[in-house]
Amino acid sequence: TLKSVEGKTHPIFGPEADPTVYFIGKMLWSKGIGSLMELLKYAEESAGLKVKVDMYGGGPDKDAAAKKSAAMKLDMPFH
Repeated sequence: TLKSVEGKTHPIFGPEADPTVYFIGKMLWSKGIGSLMELLKYAEESAGLKVKVDMYGGGPDKDAAAKKSAAMKLDMPFH
């Protein structure tokens, strides 16, 4: 576990940190964004694992991906 100089656990990398994934790049279905969404939903429903994925970038499929993410009720903000 990473600790600060004061001996405190790191808020991002410590054991109590929320699991977060970052997608950075051009948003295209061909990069597997749809598969990622399906896997996140499966993890949530089968194992109770809720993972936040911050989506950074642009591309021709960004708006459609944001709509699908919202419809699936994923924790996937598009920036």
